[in-house]
Amino acid sequence: MKQMVFTSPNSVVLCLLIVPVFWTNVFGHEGNGIEIPLYSNDRAYLNGEILIDRDGFAWYPIQNGIIKKMGKWEMFIPIEFGPGRATPVTALFEDLQGNIWVGCEKGGFKIDQSTFEVEHIGWKTPIDGLQAWFTSFVQQKDSTIWIGTETGHVLKYKNGQIVQSYTSPKIGSGSNAIKLTMSGNSLLARNSNKNQLFHLESDSLKFIGPLAKNSVLIPHYQAPSIFRNLKKRRSFLKNTPYEYRYIEDIQTWELILGETEKWFFLKNTIVAKVNGSMAIKSFSLKDDEIVIEEKPLPTIESGVREFTVDSMGTLWLGYMNKLVKLKMKGNYLTHYLDDWTERVSTRGMAVDSKGHLYVGSYSGTFRIDMENNISELFLNHNFYTLQLENDSILWGVKTDKLYRVNTITGAHKVYKAPPGSIVLEQRDADTFWIGTLKGLFLFNKRNKTFEPFNDRFNGVDLTNETIRDVFQSTNGDIWIATDNGAYHYNSRSGKAIHYKNGGEKYTIPYKMVYDIHEDKSNNIWMATDAGLCQFFIGGPVECYSMGDGLSDARVCGILETSDGLWASTFNGLNKIDFESCSIERINVSTTKTDNEFNHRSALKLNDSTLVFGGTNGIYKMDTQLVENENCLVHIFPVSIKTYDKKTDGIREDFVNGKTPVVTIDHDNNHFEIKFALNNYFDHGHNSFQYLIEGLDDSWQDLGNDARLRLYGLPPGDHKLRIMGINDLGIPSENEVIVPITVNQVFYKTTWFLLLLAISVSGGILIMVERRHKVIKKELWLKQQVKKMEMRALRSQMNPHFIFSTINDLQSDIILKNEETVNGYIHSFSKLLRITMDMVAVEKISLKRELEYLEAYVKLQKYKLKKNLEYRFSVHLRGHDSKEIKIPCMLFQPLVENAIVHGLMGKKDNRRLKIDFEVFESYLIGTVEDNGIGREASKKCERDQRYDQHALGIIDKRIKMTNEIGQGGNIDLQIIDLKKDGAPCGTKVVLKIVFGEAK
Repeated sequence: MKQMVFTSPNSVVLCLLIVPVFWTNVFGHEGNGIEIPLYSNDRAYLNGEILIDRDGFAWYPIQNGIIKKMGKWEMFIPIEFGPGRATPVTALFEDLQGNIWVGCEKGGFKIDQSTFEVEHIGWKTPIDGLQAWFTSFVQQKDSTIWIGTETGHVLKYKNGQIVQSYTSPKIGSGSNAIKLTMSGNSLLARNSNKNQLFHLESDSLKFIGPLAKNSVLIPHYQAPSIFRNLKKRRSFLKNTPYEYRYIEDIQTWELILGETEKWFFLKNTIVAKVNGSMAIKSFSLKDDEIVIEEKPLPTIESGVREFTVDSMGTLWLGYMNKLVKLKMKGNYLTHYLDDWTERVSTRGMAVDSKGHLYVGSYSGTFRIDMENNISELFLNHNFYTLQLENDSILWGVKTDKLYRVNTITGAHKVYKAPPGSIVLEQRDADTFWIGTLKGLFLFNKRNKTFEPFNDRFNGVDLTNETIRDVFQSTNGDIWIATDNGAYHYNSRSGKAIHYKNGGEKYTIPYKMVYDIHEDKSNNIWMATDAGLCQFFIGGPVECYSMGDGLSDARVCGILETSDGLWASTFNGLNKIDFESCSIERINVSTTKTDNEFNHRSALKLNDSTLVFGGTNGIYKMDTQLVENENCLVHIFPVSIKTYDKKTDGIREDFVNGKTPVVTIDHDNNHFEIKFALNNYFDHGHNSFQYLIEGLDDSWQDLGNDARLRLYGLPPGDHKLRIMGINDLGIPSENEVIVPITVNQVFYKTTWFLLLLAISVSGGILIMVERRHKVIKKELWLKQQVKKMEMRALRSQMNPHFIFSTINDLQSDIILKNEETVNGYIHSFSKLLRITMDMVAVEKISLKRELEYLEAYVKLQKYKLKKNLEYRFSVHLRGHDSKEIKIPCMLFQPLVENAIVHGLMGKKDNRRLKIDFEVFESYLIGTVEDNGIGREASKKCERDQRYDQHALGIIDKRIKMTNEIGQGGNIDLQIIDLKKDGAPCGTKVVLKIVFGEAK
């Protein structure tokens, strides 16, 4: 027999705090809940127990290792459990330091969560020297680990080693698996073979006595209160398979459950697994004897191999190839009509003094004996609203009829009501308010007449209004909820106010108002289609929506108890605390239909018991048993992906909640971070946001993507902040904060600039000294300075062009555009070779310049996905292109400017013409495009900055060349082309006197 063992006092306390798990009916789910596939390997299967760690993440074994599941992400930790075969894992345990212990045939393994290093811990039996199989783990407060084994030994592990072993002659030899548990400060050892119980005392295992085959051990402090109220050792119910006894020596109860493979005990409920199926065994006290009600859960798919319950009250079921998460109802909820022959969508409700609840629905009118849990179909008629009179007369309205029903005999009378009647509210002893799809009426019970009441509110006409609720406040005012806002009639002034969406004076941000309620402080609350609205007496109006914590903006009912308001919505229940004004969510089920409540289906039985109706029956809620489900939510970093220079590939480092630090180079400034939230039920409805301080003005939404990829961060130090919101809308208490350092380009680093400054300063001092000594060489020095400035300008252009091309190449590599990468590399390498030739010379041959320009244009054509037509035209009139020398890098910026700022703005039909012609002693170069023109290009801020960089440098070069007078004059002319008055391109003409290279 396998059983779940509470492995430490801390784990027991944690389990006792799991309020949502205590339930008396069935799960709040339908079908198979949320399925989680086992690992990404199709061949993986569940190979042992499931563990939920202190952070709320799942650990489970597969045949060759352990998986840690963190939201959408998972980490595989390889472990060899057995020699050449898949050996099942018999124990998973988390110690006080956060290490994960694994019990298997090879002994045990300890996984350090900070490093994910795996340490093997083995122990061989003294007699035969065989490796002991570890079957269970517990830990004391002093961090001592106790280990149960398959050979009947109990091991003491302390200070990183096994320091002692214990056994008893009564255990015997052979297969005697020991299951350990803690009862207070006492260590209990249970022998599964002979089913005996031992207690560790004075360095020996003391025999306590035999145990029943299928018994459960419950420490006294953890036992249900109904056990403690009974006499010890008293026999259980007669003629039942259940018995119990109190073991005085160890202050522990033994409960015999019958055939049970595994169990999980909480308060007055046991969740058990029998033959792969799940069942609930709930305790109650009747006539001074314990009664156990056992109810199977047929809606759960059979074949359950393992299960556990986490701190959120979620049941984790382990199957061969998947996990399933199911949320369980709390013991504060009782579900009625959920097992009817058809789904019952409720409407009006009323209750008599005997606790009989009458429920109007589309399936008829039901009567429910809530004390004995008996439901019956009372009438075949379906009512929108119900009112009960003196326990014996039930009034119900639907469409165009008003019914008067005798609850004892079932006899009823029908009165023709106004068309579209949906609301029935008591006005006084003799009259009802009747709300319809076309206004408001009064029904007189004495003379059985219906009287229109649409024009009684000081000029306000309700004839065309759909009435959802009529409410009379304690001061006599009348409030009317409609599909067009709400009306307030002041009984003292006789004035009527219409609150509506977009109203000129009295406005509320809602269109439809479903329900109106007056709280104990006489403030008015409205349930609307977009949230809650609170009218303070003589004060402001407060509005609450999903951003304030509501589970759904569509609020359909409001009830009040002494400690707060309770609001039903189209997706769950909510509690509004009077003191803190905080909103707590109460999810009934994992399914939308079970969480969807209906208008006019809310009833208060007493100050602690409320009834809410929805699309799948009725829920009765004991508000005193409800505890806050808004538990603490934390976000954890999972892993970081960066470029690794050593392997020339992408490297992923798992950080396991530690604060990561990212350092990347300027030429590989991209990385990916994964993260996860704990304390959630459905990670598919989590959401995330991020912000980079100094770069982002506000939080950027990631939606449900638990991964962030960043590209192109500027050099420097940055701080990335990430936060999350779980599926209940609860934001994380913390943020993932990632320091990021992008290393600067070497020539922009502080040390390089400092060295450059020192060098320049030294050069200036030397130049000044020489100037005083050699005045005659002043003119020559000026000319040398001009040449140095021209070389510096060319060096400015080369990095500008090279870095632009590298960025384009990097983008294609990142995007894996393999079709264009090879072409890019070929053209780019040719450009680099020619560029390196240009560095050492003042001038270059026209032939070399033509090769350079053609390679560059081909590169740009790849970038434009071949959507570029170009043409080169050369007319040299007998001159050799090798002999014509021109200044370096004059034409490439003009061609780049034509493509980037003229042609990229067009979607298609891009044409570029490059012409060279010799006329007398001049070389005339023309670059012409059919682009968008300079005026359109100047509107782009980026283009303006580039124009200042590229064309400005060319202009300076031309002026310096002309000033020095070497190589003749150079003339630049820019012509705006137009057709029919509209821009159709740009022509740039460069006129150069050519000669021999210097």
